[in-house]
Amino acid sequence: LFSEIKAAAPNAEVVFLGYPHLVIPGNSPGNCLAGGYISSSDRDWLNSAAAQIDTVIQGAAATAGVAYLSTNAMFTGHELCSTAPWFTGIGDPTTNDTPTGLWNFTQGAPGTDRQQWFHPNVTGYAQEASLLTSTLQVP
Repeated sequence: LFSEIKAAAPNAEVVFLGYPHLVIPGNSPGNCLAGGYISSSDRDWLNSAAAQIDTVIQGAAATAGVAYLSTNAMFTGHELCSTAPWFTGIGDPTTNDTPTGLWNFTQGAPGTDRQQWFHPNVTGYAQEASLLTSTLQVP
C-alpha cells in the first residue's frame, strides 16, 4: 500500500505516523478504568501489540522509501488512563460499575462512539498535526 501511494504521487512528500502506546504502562500506579478493567498485564500486552504494529509501519515505510515519524515520545504521559489522555477511552465508568455494567455500557453505545475508542481525541489529532507541520515543508 505504501508503495502504491508513493507511485500515485511521486512528487509528494509522503509521511506515515507511527503507532503509539495506547495505555499507561503496566507498572504505573493505579487502575486503568474504574475497578481495574484493564489489568496491569493487559496494559503491557496492549502496549506490546502497539509496538509490533509500529515496527511493521516503520519497516513498510522504509521499504517503500517514504518517511516515518514516531509518535511514541509525543504520546508518552498522554496514554489512556493517564491524567491527561490524548486518546478516546471506552467511556467513564465509575467505581460502582461491575464488569457486567461495563459490558452493558459498551454494547449500548452508538457505533460511531465505538469507532472512536482507542483513537486519538481532538487534542491527540492536533498534536499529530503539529508534529507533521513542524516536520514537513508546508508552504
